[in-house]
Amino acid sequence: MIIPLSEMTEAKRTALHIAAFKAMRAQGLKLIKGVSERDLIVRELVIGDEDNAADFVDLDVKTPVATGQQEWAQDANDLTDRTLSSVLASGEKVPDEKVIGVYGFIDLTPNPDLVMLRFKKGEEVKDIWQVEHCYGKEPYGGINVDENGNLKLIVWQPNDPIDWEMCFKDGSVDKYVRLFALIAEKVGERVTIR
Repeated sequence: MIIPLSEMTEAKRTALHIAAFKAMRAQGLKLIKGVSERDLIVRELVIGDEDNAADFVDLDVKTPVATGQQEWAQDANDLTDRTLSSVLASGEKVPDEKVIGVYGFIDLTPNPDLVMLRFKKGEEVKDIWQVEHCYGKEPYGGINVDENGNLKLIVWQPNDPIDWEMCFKDGSVDKYVRLFALIAEKVGERVTIR
């Protein structure tokens, strides 16, 4: 279930973010072959324009809002009113020896109107979030928890096909929904400190 950010204390939100990093670390150690605790890093996922990014991206968006940028934004060309629409490029897969996890979202769109998110591994639906209740007051967004209020992480393994779909009431303008998404990988891929 998705708990609105506005209904959590700052301490609770921080505790859930820390829990997400710990859970991703555990998933990375379990799912990445031959990685040790010393050789694993967890960082925030970077998405954007893979072909023209100024630096790097982990996953490619379907249509970049700004060419050459790394950013969380959904281009209106990819959206259809009141319809779940893919926001990642077709055929995206989790990179080799990496694990991706999603546990929530924040909506920075002026006049936000996100209704639903659907997370897929190929044709398999991993989870569906109905999120209209997350828009009572700012900050707009929510974190995925179980019935006991503990963090619930959606995980994709190395080489899994990955797709994220979003449904907005009005798909005619660009949106700025940022997922709380992490990636676990071997030290040295992007970050060298331990």
